[in-house]
Amino acid sequence: MSGLVKWLKWRGVVLLAALTPPCRQIAQLASRAYERPLSPWTRFRLRMHLRICAACERYLRQLEILHQAAGSMGEKPPTAANARLAADAKDRLKRRLRCERVDS
Repeated sequence: MSGLVKWLKWRGVVLLAALTPPCRQIAQLASRAYERPLSPWTRFRLRMHLRICAACERYLRQLEILHQAAGSMGEKPPTAANARLAADAKDRLKRRLRCERVDS
């Protein structure tokens, strides 16, 4: 490859990396995608990141396997609508938020 082609290819990778979120944010977005749909722009940025980052691609495959395994267990993952705390746990949280002493 000529020097110009290599330079253009490298600049393209750098530009692509600048447009995509960092790996830590990709992990958060991938988890969030199971809870609610991502915007088209976010999905595009996620896909572009996966094109240049093999580690994130592998992480997303592992996350998918875990999601399928959890689904096959017959239990639905907790959501904000069906997650409930025990009464004593609620009381402990309320006292903690009011900066009261919580006896364990």
